[in-house]
Amino acid sequence: MIRAEVRRRGGEIRSLRVSGHADAGPYGHDLVCAAVSAVVQTAILGLREIDPDAGPGEIRDGDVRWQGSAGPKGQAILAACVVGLRDIARSHAGSLSLSEKEESS
Repeated sequence: MIRAEVRRRGGEIRSLRVSGHADAGPYGHDLVCAAVSAVVQTAILGLREIDPDAGPGEIRDGDVRWQGSAGPKGQAILAACVVGLRDIARSHAGSLSLSEKEESS
């Protein structure tokens, strides 16, 4: 199962971590893994290009991490990523678990 965790502070996304594998198909042909990877990696790459002050994030096989403070454009990128993850989690609940938490200041 893929586990995705989004943490917010004051409504702003402050961290994103996605790890694991969906195991929804053979390696290299797992559509859930491919969808999650595309959504999350595009967000991290978008942050690097559009809001580089937000921090580079890390992309490794089966593990993506970002933590920082993104500006308005970066927040829009991250929010779009979360919308995509929510949709995938609804459609494939047995393959993707999404946790969203609001942290106190």
